Amino acid sequence: MVLVTARVPCSALDRACSATGNTWTLKNGEKRHYPAYRCSRKSARQERRGACNAPQVLCAKIEPVAWSAIWRHITQAQILLAGAKAYYAAREQNTSATAALEKEAQALGKSIEGMQYMVERGAADPVKTTEKILAKQKRLREVQAELKEAGKVVFIPSERQAEAATRRIADPKNEPVKFEHRRSILESIQDLRMEYFDGNLTIEGAIPMPAAAAVGGSSEEPLNPNKCMVGVHAPYSCLTPIPFRITERIA
Repeated sequence: MVLVTARVPCSALDRACSATGNTWTLKNGEKRHYPAYRCSRKSARQERRGACNAPQVLCAKIEPVAWSAIWRHITQAQILLAGAKAYYAAREQNTSATAALEKEAQALGKSIEGMQYMVERGAADPVKTTEKILAKQKRLREVQAELKEAGKVVFIPSERQAEAATRRIADPKNEPVKFEHRRSILESIQDLRMEYFDGNLTIEGAIPMPAAAAVGGSSEEPLNPNKCMVGVHAPYSCLTPIPFRITERIA
């Protein structure tokens, strides 16, 4: 298997790596090719000497680690959500003002989801509960607008929603082995980027949140221009993808 090389840049020069490698001739005359990732560009200082001096890494070493890490995140919602929280935490530290808004947004989202679930199961009065849902959705939009104004829009879906989103990408009980089957999964991840340097592999991407992944939502319901579903059973946020950032050590 060879990963999409455009997604595996060399962080030493911030240039793309290319899948190349070495061919060795064994004592019996048999030739074997060992594919590897190597920086495909060169810096101004290294113009005469050729490529970047960052060492190559064998595909057989880096690819199983990369795939295993990605598969673990897209098939286990708890790990994915923990990664999303870590991603936001690393991006910027919360201030006391925005932290309060984010806490309120999370509480509103859980409350809306719970009421939607009760209506679906017939355990709550649909008319009265619908009024409460609409009121909470309105307040949530106000909170999200304030967060956006502060430049800190954070959306962490519930575990149930995350599972629904990841199931659209991969079946956790059926891990593909061949690259042609894995490729469609990799291409379903938004902004997938893998960066390698000095033994460290960093993988970043985002799991798309389709409308059907929202509790009570249906992919057949209309979307408005902002890609938010219309109606009381709409998800409580726009379809913000779930980001993740993974760091793995390549031995």
